[in-house]
Amino acid sequence: MSTHRGRERAFLALKLLFLVGAVWFLLTKIRLADLKNSASEVGLLTLLIAVAIESSGHFLDSLRQKIWLRNERPKVKFLSFVRARYLSSFLGNFLPSAFFSDAVRASFLTKEIGLGPESWASTVMVRVVGLLVTFCIMVTGVTLGFAGVPDSSLSFRFLFVISVIFFSLIAFFLCLNASFIGWIEKKLGQFVPVRYAKVTQSLVRFLVMLGRYRSDVSGLVSVFLVSVVYQLTTVVMVAWICHSVHVPVEPFKLLFQIPLISLLVMVPASINGIGIQDASWIYLMGSSGVSVDKLLVISLVWHFARIAGTLPGGLVLLQFKKKNSQT
Repeated sequence: MSTHRGRERAFLALKLLFLVGAVWFLLTKIRLADLKNSASEVGLLTLLIAVAIESSGHFLDSLRQKIWLRNERPKVKFLSFVRARYLSSFLGNFLPSAFFSDAVRASFLTKEIGLGPESWASTVMVRVVGLLVTFCIMVTGVTLGFAGVPDSSLSFRFLFVISVIFFSLIAFFLCLNASFIGWIEKKLGQFVPVRYAKVTQSLVRFLVMLGRYRSDVSGLVSVFLVSVVYQLTTVVMVAWICHSVHVPVEPFKLLFQIPLISLLVMVPASINGIGIQDASWIYLMGSSGVSVDKLLVISLVWHFARIAGTLPGGLVLLQFKKKNSQT
């Protein structure tokens, strides 16, 4: 136990060191006076609209999971999925990666509506389809925004690396048929001790659910379309912030840059993507001729909208703790 806690503290120390380094690097590139002048261009209307756009994404994401579970739990209210989404997003402000938020979401659904592996499988499928849509949007952005642009090879290298990862994931999910799952169950029975039989059964059931979702064509198409709208909400929000501070942007390039930043933020190297998002945004927009202070202000408003949009999750957390304390 002490070793585990020691590793957690060391990991937290590394993340804090990364954050301090990122903040120090940004501050060396920006004068505080310039940052203050750029921030003064952000009005209340800009903040409110950005938060509203960000909040709409929570409902779209909840709809994706509702679609996946429409057959297993058709009577579950949509509000339950919204509550799970808000709670996981709120706690995600203090977690190093969106994958940890997914774990919170699946755990909450398991306790809230009695789902087991189904909640985990549907959460994984929401993430997988989201990655698929992210990849498609990035291809569109690179094709329409960077084709023929000098020094655009870096964008294509990023896309190549993501393509390898993406197609590896797709290959795994395509293998999720009855025979493959049966083979996994057999191997688990051979190598996993008997005392972990319940864990093995839950894992197999989880894989079975993934295989079932994979064959749900209508659900896959519906979730794909909702995911496209969901991913574009972030692009629209950032474009709106840029417009508000008079920063010209090329829409098709944003289709590549914003999804790429969203993927980089998933790397558990900081808390809620702080530092990673800012440095990535400034680096990707550095060739546009926009001052670093304006780019940082855009990123900070982006952070604000994401955090403010999750505040209802704090109320869900309080209700959840109160409910558990009474039982």
